[in-house]
Amino acid sequence: MTRSIADSEFGDCLDERLNALRTLDVAWARREAPGASSDEVLLVALHKARYRCREIDAALRHESAEWLRSRGCGDLFGEPLLPAGQLP
Repeated sequence: MTRSIADSEFGDCLDERLNALRTLDVAWARREAPGASSDEVLLVALHKARYRCREIDAALRHESAEWLRSRGCGDLFGEPLLPAGQLP
């Protein structure tokens, strides 16, 4: 089975997104959401997305959960975070 150019571009886009979530790349987030009110808002969004993303290593997801918890934030969908040590 051959991959089309569109499949390749889509895969590249997903890889770029996963890398941005892994590294909490605020510059990437700024390009993706140019209307965000601040870099702090973007950092919160990155942590929320990383916490929910099952393609990200569990250790990074737990790190984001603790970061969000320490700031009184909920998850990406406005739900409370799961107890420490648990992931969605």
